[in-house]
Amino acid sequence: MIFKQNQQFATDSYYFKSKQELWKAAAGRIFDQLREILERLFEDIDAADRRARAREIIREYVRFAAAHPELFRLMVEEGKQSDARMRWLVDTHLKPFYERFGQFAANNSRVNREFLPHGFYALAGGASMIFAIRPECRRLDRSRSRRHKGRRNARRVHGTPALTMKREVVTLPHSPSLPI
Repeated sequence: MIFKQNQQFATDSYYFKSKQELWKAAAGRIFDQLREILERLFEDIDAADRRARAREIIREYVRFAAAHPELFRLMVEEGKQSDARMRWLVDTHLKPFYERFGQFAANNSRVNREFLPHGFYALAGGASMIFAIRPECRRLDRSRSRRHKGRRNARRVHGTPALTMKREVVTLPHSPSLPI
């Protein structure tokens, strides 16, 4: 809603028939952004080097999760209820990601199909949670650094905390300085 000179203009009702439609549009927007990034990666990365392809997809997902912690917060909040919103999110947005993850895992690893939900949520949660609960992570980091003055396990790239994957470093914007 927009307020101007003590007058209220219901702009949301002009564009959306209900609050539910507004919510769906907002939720759909962030999933569309993630989908665009991942689809581009699936097209651009050379399929011959499967490990490099998997690393790049994971890196991009971690970067997206760092830049958009609201996605994981949304999924956790909506995933608690078995209602129409949760069903819509799963059917409209999560199932396509899950199916693509399953195809990728089947083509690039020896993962047993029955463990796919565990792998999917381990990746989604593991890459996202640290950013979604940033204040909690910072509190943990502060108490750790008081006990271990001067010792930092997190590598830094140009002053920014970094995620280390073997010998490669991925810079994460606005991340808490926890070892990952």
